[in-house]
Amino acid sequence: KTDSRSENGDNSGSGSKSSPLPNVITYNTAMSAAGKSGQWESVLEILNQMESREDGAPQPNFLSYCTALGVCGNAGRVAECEGLIKRMASKGHKPNAIAYGALLRACAETGDFERAIQVLETEVLPPNPSTSKGGTQLRGDVLAGIKAAMRACAVAGQPKRAHA
Repeated sequence: KTDSRSENGDNSGSGSKSSPLPNVITYNTAMSAAGKSGQWESVLEILNQMESREDGAPQPNFLSYCTALGVCGNAGRVAECEGLIKRMASKGHKPNAIAYGALLRACAETGDFERAIQVLETEVLPPNPSTSKGGTQLRGDVLAGIKAAMRACAVAGQPKRAHA
């Protein structure tokens, strides 16, 4: 053998100088695993660690933020989703349908249909001054349909989950 690794790939044997540093894939995988068990707080801790490291460690990428958003969205964490969208944008990652979909999911989980409508109107389907009159009408029709469906769900007694 030319290296000191054992058959199982263990780097802890003699001759090994140090363990490899985690990369962005390692961090994203850890966030995904924590998210699958509903540990949204752990996901945010991992993301915070990535953002605060100054030793050349990888910074979060677009997938890192989307992973955190998905976990928080499924957990109904509206405020956390809103904060993550702002953070990702401040780091140069443009929020897209995945990001806003997670926020909408959080709104749905908590029954906050008014906030969901606000997100749809301002972020997902914002008015476009260059859109033709027909496009503006279509946007209005889509929003009207979504609002009606959301209000029907609210009237049907969709419970609001409180999150501290």
